[in-house]
Amino acid sequence: MSTIVEAEVPAAEFALGATLAALPDVEFDIERVAAHSSSHIVPYVWVEDADEDTLEDALADDDSVADADLLTVVDGKQLYRMDWVGHIELAVHVLTEEDGTIIDAHGRDRTWLLRVLFPGREEVSRTNDYAVDHGLTFDVKSINGMEKNRSGRFGLTEQQYEAITAALEHGYYEIPRDASAEDLAGEIGISRQAFAERLRRGHRTLADDALTIGLMGPDNRT
Repeated sequence: MSTIVEAEVPAAEFALGATLAALPDVEFDIERVAAHSSSHIVPYVWVEDADEDTLEDALADDDSVADADLLTVVDGKQLYRMDWVGHIELAVHVLTEEDGTIIDAHGRDRTWLLRVLFPGREEVSRTNDYAVDHGLTFDVKSINGMEKNRSGRFGLTEQQYEAITAALEHGYYEIPRDASAEDLAGEIGISRQAFAERLRRGHRTLADDALTIGLMGPDNRT
């Protein structure tokens, strides 16, 4: 069963460690990362609350970063395409050895919080073993299985689950997109309109589920 894991990793053991240490109030959000080899990976990183000159000086001094290209600025947030070459062993292992997907990652104040989609719990266990064997930290905070039936935890129908999983695995949510709605509809064997409708309804279900969980949090329970 596909499994989503949230785990904390010290910035000192991950890429951008020196940058996060130098800029503890700046927030970094990864929304796409690809392993091009065992020696470098290419993430797209949003940066918030950073002075551009100060940030670029910090990146230039960070030995985990070989290159950082500013792509755009939206509402004060900078989007960079980076080339990471240091402190990436754990990420490379997840991406290449366990067929995992880093859905997103948030870095701030010397800590990264990763959200990773694994094919199953065995891959999660192997990743934890890899971290221990290599003196790294992979501090799992939560593990959630993605049920494939109608009574699944996220409330998705099988068709909605299939559409969202295909979109995630084929890069539909990436910037830029690696696959179009038409591509994914063909992969599943339905029309583009039917795929778009499944995706829309699935997103609505996930949003409703997330809001419900938020409203049922410790501060709102009666």
